[in-house]
Order: sequence, then C-alpha cells, then structure tokens
Amino acid sequence: MNLKQFLEKICRDWKPKVVCFSMALLLYVSYTTTIMDKKTLTLPLDIVSEGTMTAEADVEHKQYVLVTLSGRSEQIATITENDLKVYCDISSQPKEGRYDFNVLVHPTERLLLMEPLEIKTTPEKVSLSIEENIFKYIPISPSISGEPAYGYQITEKYVEPSTIKVTGPKSLVESIDAIYTEKIDIAGITQTSIQDTVVVSPSKLVHLEKLNAPRVTVKLQASGMIKDFKGLSVSCISLKDNLEITNLPFYVDVTLEGDLLDVENLKSTNIKAIADCSEIADSGLYVVPIKINIPKGLQLDYQSLSSVNVSVRRIEEAPAEDAEAAPVTETSEADN
Repeated sequence: MNLKQFLEKICRDWKPKVVCFSMALLLYVSYTTTIMDKKTLTLPLDIVSEGTMTAEADVEHKQYVLVTLSGRSEQIATITENDLKVYCDISSQPKEGRYDFNVLVHPTERLLLMEPLEIKTTPEKVSLSIEENIFKYIPISPSISGEPAYGYQITEKYVEPSTIKVTGPKSLVESIDAIYTEKIDIAGITQTSIQDTVVVSPSKLVHLEKLNAPRVTVKLQASGMIKDFKGLSVSCISLKDNLEITNLPFYVDVTLEGDLLDVENLKSTNIKAIADCSEIADSGLYVVPIKINIPKGLQLDYQSLSSVNVSVRRIEEAPAEDAEAAPVTETSEADN
C-alpha cells in the first residue's frame, strides 16, 4: 500500500473516526484526571559547589522554591519534604560574577520508582553572585560579662587556642577581625578564673573549625589606690632629759599608695612620723630627719618635709639651797 492509498483509506468515513477518537481522548483525560493529583511543597534552595567558588553571601536570607508534583493520588499523598532536595550547582563557573543557574531537584530513590510523576519548580532559574571561597586564621577574643569583686581589676584575659580557621565567602571572611566566645561570667571573683567555653560564629555563612573546648583565662590583681594624709603630727623622740624643744609642734603631709582595700580604710593614726633626737647633746638649732613608718604592703609616694629644724635648750636646774647650819657643839661645865 502506497502513501496515497493509505491517506485515502484514512480519510474514508473520516467523520465517524473523528467522533470515535474524540470520545476515546475524552475518556482518557477523564480517567487520568480521576487518578492523578497535584501537590506543592516549599523547599529551601541549597547551593552546591565542588570548586573554589561560593554563592552563600548572596543567599544569606535563605531562598525558597515552590516544587509542584503531579502523579497518582495515592503516591502523591505519601511524598514529603524529606523526599526532595532543591539545589543550584555552581561548580561550572570558575570566575567571580553574577550568573543564572538552573534550579535542580534531586528526588529519593522511592520517588524515582513512581510512574507517572512530574516535577516542576518555580522559579526554574535563579540569579546568583558567586565569589571565591577562602579560609583565614582569625584571633579568638574572650567575651566577658560582669565585674570582679570590689577592689580587684582585670590585668589580662586570653583564650587558648588563640586563633581559629574560618572558611567562607571572600568578602565576608576578610571583614571579620575576631571570633568571640560565649560570655564568661566573672561577677564577684577575687582570683584568676579559668573556664572552658565555645566560640560563636558571626554568620551562618562562615564555617568554623571544630575546637576542643577553648579555655578562657582571666587574671586579676588588687586595684591600686593613692591617698593623701595631711597634718600628721611629728613625734620627736629620744631627746635627753635635760633638754627641751622650744619650737614644737611639727606637722607633715604624706601620700601613700597600695591596694585599694588596704589604703581606703587606713587611718592617720596608723601612720607614724618620727624625728629621732638622740644625737642632740646640748642647746642649739638642729636639723633632724623625719622618718615615716607605714603599714606593711604600702608605699610612701610623697612627704612634704624630709626634716625639721629643732630648737633645743637646756633645762635649768633649781638653785642650790643654803648650806645646812653647822651643828651646835655642847660645852661642858669644865670648859667654863
């Protein structure tokens, strides 16, 4: 049978044939509609890269894709979000820039066995800026909350290890100056504190290497204080009994430095200003050094006088009394 004969045969009684074909198509569509169903899922878009590029900085706020599934009702009903992975593969682009990438769907093996099954995504393409994925070792800085007990201050704080490897988009990694730990509470401590902690990622777009419990050390020392004591009376000691000082009193101002708790509550009565006059032997004007005696642990920063000019005179003795009367000698009658 040649082509002409075939066409003549097909066209013969064509009206009944068209009616029959239309009815068959209608029945097929009706049947298919009865057993087919649709389902729409909203899934996060993942970025896949096997090269040195990343687009994560462009999707900091996670993008989502609508996935429409068409298939048999009883099969569609069993499909969940865990059966599908929606992603863009940027591995094919070796240079930085902005590109359009196809939205791809990876179904589980269970879905591959379903027939019929149609999967569509909205949108079908996304525009992403890609850049180099780099790593950098960045210092770890301790994050401290609270204050030491009154009278103490922090002298040093550090973390061991001191750095951590950070991987991520070039623009983001290069902008990070430090990685911080979780907050360490030091409220009220009075001695060096050592605590294990964890580091906190500054962004979900960067990846931190795993560390074994970074250790934060906070060192303390007593806070210092300087305090003035004015008008301290100078005690002149060891002066010979037959001498006296005629130009008393003497006063001196001093400044002491030490631990806050020691200096703050120190009273002037605990400080002794002494002038040792033991070397003075006679009346006259003498220069006598002043020695400041202070409690142990404190430091003398200043004293207004290093010595005093002492005027000394001899104490006059009381005038001698008249000589005692000579004893009366009794005379005997024989002498008369």
